[in-house]
Amino acid sequence: MELDVEEFKLNKAETVIADVEKIATEGKIAPLAGFGEKEATRFFGPVPEVSAAFEKDYLTPWSAKDAEARYLKCFAALVKD
Repeated sequence: MELDVEEFKLNKAETVIADVEKIATEGKIAPLAGFGEKEATRFFGPVPEVSAAFEKDYLTPWSAKDAEARYLKCFAALVKD
């Protein structure tokens, strides 16, 4: 699957990161860039079944703000010990 910049209207350099993040959270970009579903299954096997909570927490793209908050929380816990 090729990302079509016209389809997604990625034409403003100053907003492209936010635009791509929004597109990803809407599920419009393949989960594994460069692989179609059929190809990914052939190379990596079927997608394992996981709970909805696991999928939401770990398989759904995080915003930069959420990723930073999670990183800082883990880092603070490591430094504490």
